[in-house]
Amino acid sequence: VEDHPEKQFELDGFLENNYLDLFAAHHRSAKKNFDTVRVDDCVLDGNVATIYLSRSTYYHHLITNRAVDYLLDDDLSVRTYFDYGPKLVPLHKSKMSNHAGINGLVYLKDGELLLPKRTGSSTISKNMITSSIAIMLSLPKSNDVTAEYLFKQCILDNLVSRARMDSAWI
Repeated sequence: VEDHPEKQFELDGFLENNYLDLFAAHHRSAKKNFDTVRVDDCVLDGNVATIYLSRSTYYHHLITNRAVDYLLDDDLSVRTYFDYGPKLVPLHKSKMSNHAGINGLVYLKDGELLLPKRTGSSTISKNMITSSIAIMLSLPKSNDVTAEYLFKQCILDNLVSRARMDSAWI
């Protein structure tokens, strides 16, 4: 993990010009702005992957990734404007906020799968069943994201808080 907390994501002019319309796509969602961890790139060199991180905001995430298919006009959306080809734009060229998230499945000792139901104010999959843990990567108190934090500590912390588990159970 190569983290650059001083680097801030900047919106493209198209997104800035359509900010209010894209934000309106979330009129029934819970909204609060705060810093998020952005995935700038992921580079594979042999058996070693390096994930490059910076910062964005939750509002930027709402108007890019979370509103990617919201129609601004007949066939015009963030996706049709930026990612119109047969392949996704590489992360290092992406105009999206692309905040880091963690999804996982939690199996209990008896083999049962834990699947929570989202609330009606969730920004995606309102009132639907989701994976056991589906969270954005929250910033640690130090503001520096390490491999240990990304791949272990954040997951353990959120299992305890989100799934209301006792840490001794894990």
